[in-house]
Amino acid sequence: MSFRNLGELSGGQQQLVSIAQTLVREPEVLLMDEPTSALGMHRQVQVLNFMGALARKQQVIVFITLHDLNQALRFADQVLVIAHGTAQGSGASHEVITEHMLREVYQVEARIEQCSRGQRHILIDGIT
Repeated sequence: MSFRNLGELSGGQQQLVSIAQTLVREPEVLLMDEPTSALGMHRQVQVLNFMGALARKQQVIVFITLHDLNQALRFADQVLVIAHGTAQGSGASHEVITEHMLREVYQVEARIEQCSRGQRHILIDGIT
């Protein structure tokens, strides 16, 4: 990958290069729009774990937009839910991402269940 032109890389590889280019600047605040959208599952978890560690260890403020609410439940300390240009809720991810919010904002019937390792997961049962 290191000797190829950017245009020759896959979408996921381009995303990783973009993240690396941003991080070498040592920003105090990171604004990331769907940084894992073109990545495979392993890389998604790797990138989100890395961003969480970066925020904690180097005190970088990391704002990430995610459409995968299970990722938000797992990796985000705080969330802001926006629908139709309006904030629908903000705070700790486990307090904001609720069955009621999923019904009201996303029009889905869903359950939030805790697995044997203590992770919360959204299970969609249907649409409202």
